Parts: sequence; structure tokens; C-alpha cells
Amino acid sequence: MSKHLNLWQELNSRQQLTLTAIFHADQKAEDEEAARWRVGWEKRPAAVWRSLRYPDLNGHETFLHKLLRESEVRKRCDFLRLNFNSQ
Repeated sequence: MSKHLNLWQELNSRQQLTLTAIFHADQKAEDEEAARWRVGWEKRPAAVWRSLRYPDLNGHETFLHKLLRESEVRKRCDFLRLNFNSQ
């Protein structure tokens, strides 16, 4: 088994879901930037477009937030925070 697969398997399910969501959000940002290039927009450094916001500063749900919510990660975190705060 590869070193990377071993590291992945050592993560718990919440960590795996979170990293998977981050990967998909990053790939979406990369696809959107490539689409901009194809229609003639100026190429920008990755540092400009590659940041993943969580949450959006205007209060809108970001793609990463949506992926985490759909994967149940956010629900679990909210549940744990509520239980911790009620003690």
C-alpha cells in the first residue's frame, strides 16, 4: 500500500469528508478560472483565485460550505458545538 493511502486511511470519516470537499471546491475554482482564460480574460496568479472562502463575507453560502453541509460534516460540527455550549 502507498504511503499516501496509509495516511488517508488513518484519517477519520469527518476528516476524509472535509478534505474531499476541499478538493472538489478547489477543482471547481480551477475549472472556473480555466473557463475565464478560454474566453479571453487575463490570466491571474493562483494566489488570487485559489482561496476557498468559508463562509462568504457577504453571508452567502460558498461552494465549500455547501459541499460540507451536503456531506453531513457541518451538521456534525454544529451538533457538537451545541452540545459543548450547553454544558
